[in-house]
Amino acid sequence: MLEDAEQRLERQMDIFHRIVDAPRESDLRQEISILSYPFCQLSTRRSDTEPSEVLEYSDGRVQITVTPGRFGMPDIQDFDVILYLVTVVNQLRGRGKDISANDWIEIDPHDFLDTAKWGRGGSYYLRLQSALDRLNTTQVKTNIYEEDFQTVSAEPLIAGYKLVRETDKSGRKRVQSVRIKVSEWLWHAIVKRENIIKVSPRLFEIGNPTAKKIYQIVCRHIGEASSFEIGMIKLRDRCGAACAPKEFARRLRGIVEKGEIPDFLIQTRPSKHNKRATVVVFHKKGAGYGIATSV
Repeated sequence: MLEDAEQRLERQMDIFHRIVDAPRESDLRQEISILSYPFCQLSTRRSDTEPSEVLEYSDGRVQITVTPGRFGMPDIQDFDVILYLVTVVNQLRGRGKDISANDWIEIDPHDFLDTAKWGRGGSYYLRLQSALDRLNTTQVKTNIYEEDFQTVSAEPLIAGYKLVRETDKSGRKRVQSVRIKVSEWLWHAIVKRENIIKVSPRLFEIGNPTAKKIYQIVCRHIGEASSFEIGMIKLRDRCGAACAPKEFARRLRGIVEKGEIPDFLIQTRPSKHNKRATVVVFHKKGAGYGIATSV
């Protein structure tokens, strides 16, 4: 059957979804695997001379390889864009929008900067564009979104982006909107699996990169329980930290001393199965000491 001109045009058009109002703090949602596993580097420090290294994670079941592109590896602050995008896509779906891979999601950059607690000003918009460059050119290869864990797929973190600028009365250009194309990987995470949980706005407020990732992991796993425990080595691996175990333990002690992880009291103890191994226990503040979940 021959397509008429209108049908061809409809098939070729990009599909855009626009969020009308910014997500409220009570609207924040997140996909559990994005919280629980490493998809970016922790450090926000960058070197012009040292290339970014490939990030690899494997626990015998889940496999993740993150390969940076020419703009370098996304850091945990860059990944705020992904966290925000998950909330926006979830909000659109809640309003009856049918989201598919390679659809474009239009967001207000001002709303993003406010929600992510980045700040306002020209430098922050440049920071956002740099984050989008890294997310667009970095490839994630994983089996995490396949039901049998036997199929490995490779996709960019985002499939593309567009910055829409306007010129104000004084002749200055400003970013009016940001359009992000949903990659196959991200669509699987948000739409196909539908493992979405409510999260606290404090997810965006933590400044220490290691503390921020630890908070994400704990929020994903603790659920309705009063406590959550995880081995120190496993916690380091889930964070994607490249440091030695002793260095990670030192960092964790510093985080605890400075109180950089909100909502939880943190303790360590020897493992019941291996006295040389250390277990980290997170208790919800004010929740008492019930049976702990573990991973």
